[in-house]
Amino acid sequence: MKKFIQVIQPALLIILVLLVFYFRFDARGNPWGDGYNFDMLFTVVYALWLSYETGVGRADTARKKEVSDVWTAVLYGAGQALVILTALWFGPLWEAPGPWHIAGGAMFAMGIALRAWAIRTLGAHYSHLVSLGDNHRVIDTGPYRVLRHPAYAGMILAHAGVALWFLNMVTLAALVLALVPGIAGRILEEEKTLMKLEGYADFAKTRARLVPFVW
Repeated sequence: MKKFIQVIQPALLIILVLLVFYFRFDARGNPWGDGYNFDMLFTVVYALWLSYETGVGRADTARKKEVSDVWTAVLYGAGQALVILTALWFGPLWEAPGPWHIAGGAMFAMGIALRAWAIRTLGAHYSHLVSLGDNHRVIDTGPYRVLRHPAYAGMILAHAGVALWFLNMVTLAALVLALVPGIAGRILEEEKTLMKLEGYADFAKTRARLVPFVW
């Protein structure tokens, strides 16, 4: 199960993303006119991001860690898949390129950057699963100076960008009703384990989970 969640699940999503875009390409048309199809570029960047996440998961499977939960990762992954796959399958409400594409693309890029920064800051302590490894400790540098879970915040921000770029009501519902609750549930489950770490309770008192001053 550990290998499935960390390596196979994102690899399968890469395949599904590319297949759905390929088979829906003609039906969706090119909203960008006769020029370059930026929807295609967006999809390729998303697939490359998933490839990066797969590599992170592959590296983590080699480490010996005590895994305390896997099902929240499955639900969270399902929410992620619903957002991107419905975005590619259903036609957008936008009839032509506009400032919403710039906003959506910026949110997507910032979300990926925030998540990558958080993963890099945690280093060997990062995992797609709820787990504690040897010499695990509280990290309070980088984006963890402000948030408890910047990697999850980046995931939500990136997919909010996806939802805005390919805006349709099904994708918006998947974001609000599947991905965000899935991540929130995972955070609550993860913090049960993290509270076992010395100093984490004090760390948590001075930082929001995802959004400063909100939650």
